Amino acid sequence: MRPFVPLIVSLLLLAGCGQKGPLYLPDDVKRAHAEEQAAEAAARNQAAPADPAK
Repeated sequence: MRPFVPLIVSLLLLAGCGQKGPLYLPDDVKRAHAEEQAAEAAARNQAAPADPAK
């Protein structure tokens, strides 16, 4: 039983991690999302055909 104590403690500590996946800072995610939206808007503006009626 004694050799299993460190194993059990290690497993409990590892299982206590609530965040699954990569760590990030919330401001970085918001900034990256805003940059993606700006890039998509710019791509849409460039891809839009010229209006011949104007």
